[in-house]
Amino acid sequence: SEDLRIDLQGGRGTLAGRVSGDTLTFEGGHTFTKPETKDIFTCNHGPFTNNPGDSDDKKAILARLAAGFNRSIMLSHPSQPNGTSVADYYRTPVTNHWSR
Repeated sequence: SEDLRIDLQGGRGTLAGRVSGDTLTFEGGHTFTKPETKDIFTCNHGPFTNNPGDSDDKKAILARLAAGFNRSIMLSHPSQPNGTSVADYYRTPVTNHWSR
């Protein structure tokens, strides 16, 4: 197992996260429970709900998680959004073709 690293961009640094049970926890205490398909597709439901009161760091993590899941690159690229190119997107049998 390997940490998932999310570059918050804008000079805010990179946070590492790790799954334990059904929860993904990042440095700084940002947590996300295991999402359902509708959570990923809508990017604003369940653990992916965009709450105005959330910190900018949590919102940045959320945006990159949603993009990574929709592009099917979360397992192949543990550093998000770095190290990927458009050619890497949508390569797995289970992917969100509608988000292309």
